[in-house]
Amino acid sequence: MSQEPMAAGWQVSPAGGTSPRWTPDGRELLYYADNGLVSARIRPGDAFGVTERVALFDYAPFTGRLGPDYDVAANGSRFLMIRSSRETPSTRVQLALVQNWIRELGEKVQ
Repeated sequence: MSQEPMAAGWQVSPAGGTSPRWTPDGRELLYYADNGLVSARIRPGDAFGVTERVALFDYAPFTGRLGPDYDVAANGSRFLMIRSSRETPSTRVQLALVQNWIRELGEKVQ
């Protein structure tokens, strides 16, 4: 697939997308498009371009903006996501943040 250079870079998605993230190895650019997560495999170097696009799975991004709504594990094998519920859109989303949980666990175990 040939890629046309844009003024400041290259277009990776033919129909646009949001929430781009590089995989840890830098060989794929992930983005949300058409109700799913897409992987664009990248050819680096002087001939930079997209070699393949693969729809990974359906994914509805989280609409509350806490920051990035997904990320990739350091080894590239898993995803961590905040997902919206399609079944009950009026359900409130709750997030619990536990700081120093290892210390608290140690205190409870002793």
